[in-house]
Amino acid sequence: MTWWGILLIAGVVVFFVYPWVQAKRQKGKQIPGDLASELDTKSLNPGILYFYGKNCAPCRTMAPRIKNLELKGFSVRSVAIEDIGPKIMKMGIMSTPTTLIVKNNQILEVMIGLKDESDLETRLKTASL
Repeated sequence: MTWWGILLIAGVVVFFVYPWVQAKRQKGKQIPGDLASELDTKSLNPGILYFYGKNCAPCRTMAPRIKNLELKGFSVRSVAIEDIGPKIMKMGIMSTPTTLIVKNNQILEVMIGLKDESDLETRLKTASL
């Protein structure tokens, strides 16, 4: 394998795998206090904390699914990463869409990318137990 191949593989790992690993490390952690109060996460018990980008195509696909969960009575907080700025790095969020299942300000689940509405609903119901 040439050095170009090694460099390409390293780039793929850094670009795709690192954000996923970084987000997964947040599972089980508390949401930082200043961010928790700004996002009013105490009302999510359990609930979804959904991070999206305003110009993100997968986020636009995910938005109706999140809205439907809210209409079904689940607690949902949608946050545009552009509105929160560099504070988002405290959460380990490096890609969008990122969906967190939160209970008592603790991150129970971290999901990156498009997720099925029924899967999210099942995870929320499990977190309610």
